[in-house]
This record gives sequence, structure tokens and C-alpha cells, in this order.
Amino acid sequence: MSWRTVRIIVGILVFVIAFGVVTTLVSRPEKTTKEISDFAFSVGGIDENGKYEKRNDTIYTKNRISALDLTVTPNYTFKGKYKIFFYDGKDNLIMATNEIEDVYCVSDSFLMAPDNAYFYARIMILPELDDGDKINFLEPVKYSSQLKIENSKKGFKITGDLLNNAEIRLNPPHYQNNADPTVTLPYHTMYSCANDKYDYFIFIGPSYSLESDMYKDGLLVDSLLKVFKKVDGKIEGEFFSFSYLDGIQILKIDAEDVTSVKVYLHNNHTNLSDYHLYGVNVND
Repeated sequence: MSWRTVRIIVGILVFVIAFGVVTTLVSRPEKTTKEISDFAFSVGGIDENGKYEKRNDTIYTKNRISALDLTVTPNYTFKGKYKIFFYDGKDNLIMATNEIEDVYCVSDSFLMAPDNAYFYARIMILPELDDGDKINFLEPVKYSSQLKIENSKKGFKITGDLLNNAEIRLNPPHYQNNADPTVTLPYHTMYSCANDKYDYFIFIGPSYSLESDMYKDGLLVDSLLKVFKKVDGKIEGEFFSFSYLDGIQILKIDAEDVTSVKVYLHNNHTNLSDYHLYGVNVND
């Protein structure tokens, strides 16, 4: 084989390899999630208030992580359970899951929050231990490596609860004299945000099923939330309705041109601590 032939063959091989690499790079979709390190866990736990609890039979993530697109996938070696705690921007507990054994996606809990909810999270793993066994400081990675934990690469900032210092006010009479006298809206609280610059708000409040005492003969009561926007120099209000689910409801609201948010408190839920409003800024 001549030297010229060898050079031609080598050139063809180089071209084929280079073309394959370029094609792979171009066709491969950009990965939008990242994996949480197994070394993010320490010995200890989290109590019902979302605070650190000294214990040696569980491990937890000391630092909070983004809950955006959070997915937890146990592998076949995992024996035990885990629990996820969700926090706002000031590290106040918003809610927590029950103990989980299988795959968990944050979208399963945040059905009404597009983009799977912008909150922070900590994870506590409860491994299956023999009676009397304790986890020493070298062992967390032994258990954390049995779970694959991923979340979004997208960055964001969320405030603390904007309703913390809100004032509860009496509603006008027509809200109190509802057609159903057992369902009234006697109070509301208003958050003014004309000078704030958020991308959107996340609102959390109680919601009710058609079988609950908040409904009568299958009829809905008034919405719990009204958002006021400045449109063509005028202030216009828009009500947001809730789904027929007992427990909590999560809504995401575009914050553009919003001047204030009014939250109505039902007669069965006049505790302002049941309602939460957060401002979010997103960094793509």
C-alpha cells in the first residue's frame, strides 16, 4: 500500500470521527437538571417544624437545595424511607411530605404551580437499621448513594411570606351577607406591591372539596384571591378560583403590572397563618 493511499484512508477516518463528534454535540439536547452530591448529607434529622434535630438514626441535607424540578429516585439497594421539607426564602417551613419509599417528583405535590414550584428543600433519609444501630459520621454517603437526587439548573430567588406583617380588615357588607349564610367572607388582608419588582407571585391557601362544609348543594363560594393590575392607567381586579381539593392550593400568578393582592379569609379559616404569598425572581 502506497504512502498516498495510507494518507487518504487516515484522512477519511479522521473526517468520519470528527463528523460523528459534531453530530453528537449538535443533536444532544441540553441537560436542564443537575445531580445533588452524595456528600451533601450529614448525620442528624429534621423535626416537624423543619428545624435541625439531633439524632443518629437518620441523615439529612444540612444546606437547602432548590426544589425546582426536584426528583428523587431510589435505586434497587435502597432500604428505608425519605421525607422532603419545603422552605421559603427566609428558611421558614412551608410544608413537608409524608415518608416516601418510591420515586418522587415535586410536580406530584405542586399540581397548580407551573414549573413545579419555586421553593427550597431539605431531604431527610430514614434508612432501615437494626435495633440499636447508629449512623456514624463516616456513613452518610453509604445511604445517600442509594438515592439519585436531581433538580433544575435554573436559578431563582423567593421572598419570605409577604403576608407576615399584613393587617386583617373587615370586608364590605355584601361579602358578609352571602346567599348561603353559613359561608361568609368577613375579613380580608391586602398586600400592596406597586413598588416591587417580581416576576410572579406564588400563593398558598386552604381549599375545600364539594363535600366540605364550605359548600352547599354543590355551589362554589367566592374565590379566595383577587389580584389588581394597572391596565391602560386603570386598576382592574381579577379573581382566582380554587380546585375542588381538600388541604392546600398553590397558585402561580404573573406579577407584571400587579399593584396589590387581596386575600379573602373564609369564616372557617380566619387564621392568617393558613395563607401565604411569596414573590419570585427567576434567573434563566
